[in-house]
Amino acid sequence: MDTLPLHIFSIIFFINAAAMFALPIVTIAEPMDNKPTRDVPGSHKKLSALDQLNMGRVSFDAFNTLDSSGNAIIGNGSGDLVLIMLDESGKSPRKKSFMLDLSFFDNEGNLNDLTVNDIQNLSSTVAIRAPELNSFIKKSKEPENILWLMAGIADHTFSILGDFQSLKFINSGIVITETSMPKAPLSYNDIHLKQVFIKHLIEQNNFYGLEENGAFTSFSSESSFFIKDRYGYLSDGNPIYSKLSSKLFLSNHQKRLCQIQTNPSLSFCSDFNLLAAAKIIKHEDEYQIFITPEI
Repeated sequence: MDTLPLHIFSIIFFINAAAMFALPIVTIAEPMDNKPTRDVPGSHKKLSALDQLNMGRVSFDAFNTLDSSGNAIIGNGSGDLVLIMLDESGKSPRKKSFMLDLSFFDNEGNLNDLTVNDIQNLSSTVAIRAPELNSFIKKSKEPENILWLMAGIADHTFSILGDFQSLKFINSGIVITETSMPKAPLSYNDIHLKQVFIKHLIEQNNFYGLEENGAFTSFSSESSFFIKDRYGYLSDGNPIYSKLSSKLFLSNHQKRLCQIQTNPSLSFCSDFNLLAAAKIIKHEDEYQIFITPEI
């Protein structure tokens, strides 16, 4: 089949300037709670602060999070990719949003989280099924008007000396859906702001009861509710959501540091990759999510 080429663009921001699913399908800066360090079952190793933070929860890769000693927890790029839906068919406060921690079964029958790292390295179509997804859509009075999107955070950085000069961005940024193929990366500041918002939304859903590989429905009176005007737009005003029948494009916007000849000091920069196309399809009375890499 004809596939779209991988688009990679770069843009520099100075620190002081402010035929889709034909591929083979794989079926399928707040401190954390002051928890004691736990042993890994069957091992003498202790859980890292990141593992403790993520235990039983949806991961935002420890973005802007401190451990119980006040030290920054370093992510590893494996923030979870989540599906978010908004059903505005009910009267307020009965409007509902829905968050699903995306996961899939591999060919060996193992359940795997779908993380930012996974989607960045996707090589074949993934089909995702979830009974909670079906239930949320089928209970809607206007399923055709449900809005949907996907988002995730990575925050893997490294600094040898703990200072700005030795700082390296290994995999720090966002994976989000867009209604059309993006032509340029978001700015460094826009990426950071989106990380803040995505983290807050995931954190609130975790607090209210979302568990790893699970789903949670929120009502408009709750802080875990997806507020379209707060979370649903990029800085240029373009939405990151669309209606249920629409295809969306998954892109990865990453932070980095760069240096150019006209300015010897380090500057904040950003890159982006078009990763995949995604669509929700109803098949034999079951809604499934299909994610196909743009190779």
